[in-house]
Amino acid sequence: DFGSIPQLFQSFLSPIGKPTKAYVVHDYLCTLANLGVIERKVADKVFKRALKALGCGRFKTYLLYFSVRAFSLIVVPIRQLFKKI
Repeated sequence: DFGSIPQLFQSFLSPIGKPTKAYVVHDYLCTLANLGVIERKVADKVFKRALKALGCGRFKTYLLYFSVRAFSLIVVPIRQLFKKI
């Protein structure tokens, strides 16, 4: 979903810019995780490494990384539960 950042936070976390390539890689890896090819945690770690490699600042890197980790720990299990129902 290409850097889906709530509009409220887009003033300091733009969905475009340095992290754009990392968003694309993360989206692809999340697709693989949804198919069971890799673990979601791996996709998130690669995302963090990509952000660092692209020169994103430490604060932004960890803010984005912890955001995707929180999403995967909270929302992903809920989605999986509803798929079973």
